[in-house]
Amino acid sequence: MKKVVNLSFILLILLASGCSSQKEAEKNERELAKLQKEVSELRIENTKLKMENTKLERKLKTIIKERTDSKN
Repeated sequence: MKKVVNLSFILLILLASGCSSQKEAEKNERELAKLQKEVSELRIENTKLKMENTKLERKLKTIIKERTDSKN
Protein backbone atom coordinates (compact mmCIF):
# COMPACT_ATOMS: atom_id res chain seq x y z
CA MET A 1 0.00 0.00 0.00
CA LYS A 2 2.81 2.41 0.89
CA LYS A 3 4.50 1.73 -2.45
CA VAL A 4 1.34 2.71 -4.32
CA VAL A 5 1.06 5.92 -2.33
CA ASN A 6 4.74 6.76 -2.80
CA LEU A 7 4.61 6.06 -6.52
CA SER A 8 1.49 8.19 -6.87
CA PHE A 9 3.15 11.10 -5.11
CA ILE A 10 6.30 10.77 -7.21
CA LEU A 11 4.29 10.61 -10.41
CA LEU A 12 2.22 13.66 -9.47
CA ILE A 13 5.32 15.61 -8.45
CA LEU A 14 6.95 14.80 -11.78
CA LEU A 15 3.80 15.77 -13.65
CA ALA A 16 3.47 19.00 -11.70
CA SER A 17 7.11 19.94 -12.21
CA GLY A 18 6.89 19.39 -15.95
CA CYS A 19 3.56 21.08 -16.58
CA SER A 20 3.51 24.18 -18.71
CA SER A 21 0.29 25.76 -17.56
CA GLN A 22 -1.56 26.62 -14.40
CA LYS A 23 -4.49 24.47 -15.54
CA GLU A 24 -2.30 21.39 -15.63
CA ALA A 25 -0.94 22.13 -12.16
CA GLU A 26 -4.46 22.55 -10.77
CA LYS A 27 -5.58 19.34 -12.46
CA ASN A 28 -2.64 17.53 -10.89
CA GLU A 29 -3.46 18.96 -7.48
CA ARG A 30 -7.07 17.76 -7.78
CA GLU A 31 -5.84 14.32 -8.84
CA LEU A 32 -3.48 14.24 -5.86
CA ALA A 33 -6.31 15.16 -3.49
CA LYS A 34 -8.48 12.47 -5.05
CA LEU A 35 -5.74 9.87 -4.65
CA GLN A 36 -5.10 10.91 -1.05
CA LYS A 37 -8.81 10.53 -0.28
CA GLU A 38 -8.85 7.11 -1.94
CA VAL A 39 -5.80 6.01 0.05
CA SER A 40 -7.45 7.22 3.25
CA GLU A 41 -10.62 5.26 2.46
CA LEU A 42 -8.57 2.16 1.66
CA ARG A 43 -6.72 2.45 4.96
CA ILE A 44 -10.03 2.64 6.83
CA GLU A 45 -11.36 -0.37 4.93
CA ASN A 46 -8.14 -2.25 5.60
CA THR A 47 -8.41 -1.53 9.32
CA LYS A 48 -12.00 -2.78 9.36
CA LEU A 49 -11.00 -5.95 7.54
CA LYS A 50 -8.14 -6.57 9.96
CA MET A 51 -10.53 -6.20 12.90
CA GLU A 52 -13.01 -8.61 11.29
CA ASN A 53 -10.19 -11.05 10.58
CA THR A 54 -9.06 -10.92 14.21
CA LYS A 55 -12.61 -11.54 15.39
CA LEU A 56 -12.97 -14.54 13.06
CA GLU A 57 -9.61 -15.95 14.15
CA ARG A 58 -10.73 -15.80 17.79
CA LYS A 59 -13.97 -17.59 16.93
CA LEU A 60 -12.07 -20.27 15.06
CA LYS A 61 -9.66 -20.79 17.95
CA THR A 62 -12.59 -21.07 20.35
CA ILE A 63 -14.31 -23.64 18.15
CA ILE A 64 -11.12 -25.67 17.77
CA LYS A 65 -10.54 -25.56 21.53
CA GLU A 66 -14.13 -26.65 22.25
CA ARG A 67 -13.86 -29.57 19.84
CA THR A 68 -10.53 -30.61 21.25
CA ASP A 69 -11.89 -30.42 24.80
CA SER A 70 -15.00 -32.42 23.89
CA LYS A 71 -12.88 -35.21 22.43
CA ASN A 72 -10.90 -35.54 25.65
